[in-house]
Amino acid sequence: MTSMADPAELLAVATRQEEDRAVLVLDGEFDMHTAPTVADSITEALATGPSAVEVDTADISFIDSAGLVTLLIGQRRARAAGAELYVSRPSKPFDRVLKMTGLEDLLAHRA
Repeated sequence: MTSMADPAELLAVATRQEEDRAVLVLDGEFDMHTAPTVADSITEALATGPSAVEVDTADISFIDSAGLVTLLIGQRRARAAGAELYVSRPSKPFDRVLKMTGLEDLLAHRA
């Protein structure tokens, strides 16, 4: 019997403040196993009262529907808190998924 890798081994999340926005930098695989980690990071970032939460996805090697749903829910929660959530610097695999799903405009990624 094999066990799943620890989510911390699959995805690293670094958080920093830049002026009035929180920046989450994701590195690794954003999937059903690591989505709760990102959701928790978004919650923690919103608790600081930023005007925006930027999710830097330049180093995402893989994303599945759970990752997309986590971002969409995070965006809804950010709007409810009077903030904005958007993705920036999408990696090639992530950008391709955004385009295939038609979510690139909704998630308002910025280069």
